[in-house]
Amino acid sequence: MDNGKLDRVEVQGAKLSDAPVEYLANVSAQIRQYIREENDDALHGVLALVDQKPALFSRLLPTPLEKEQRRVAGEQVRQIADDKRKMVELYTHFQLEIARREGEVLIAARSVETGGVLTAFATQKLLELTDTIADAQEKFMDKYGPRQDEIDKYKTTRPELYERAAKSQRHQLEIYFNTTDALLNDFQASLEKRLARQSDVRR
Repeated sequence: MDNGKLDRVEVQGAKLSDAPVEYLANVSAQIRQYIREENDDALHGVLALVDQKPALFSRLLPTPLEKEQRRVAGEQVRQIADDKRKMVELYTHFQLEIARREGEVLIAARSVETGGVLTAFATQKLLELTDTIADAQEKFMDKYGPRQDEIDKYKTTRPELYERAAKSQRHQLEIYFNTTDALLNDFQASLEKRLARQSDVRR
């Protein structure tokens, strides 16, 4: 582990360390919008970002993309777009990488002698965060997916029931997003608190 640099935490074998954090934030926001709206415009926003860095998605998505990287990456995203579970997973991957990168920025401002301690603390916290979010995501989608399938049965036959149930589903989705955001914010707050504590000790 290098001082002042957070260990690369792999998410299902993917590393996002080459992409600027602004790009990661844009992808995350576009995926989140698609999950919410499920319309073509939102999907096109995701695909436009895939086209910018197809190699990144070749590492993130399970199928090896050796040939026709740009086209195949876009096709993969189109294929998984119909599976909300996979889109939520993709969104979570980017959110966790953003948290790691923001942790790196905070640590980089500190001296070498404190960097190692802070990095060890941040890496442990990020591993805990990853496990917590993974568990929350699994529990959420285990309930969300089957319920959505039931709701969709009424889309044409009982539109009044469908709309009310769909609204409830959207509310649950927002709770998931907000909970994830809160966990990520807690990670950064914990790191900032530890940084402040380390600074006090050195005085």
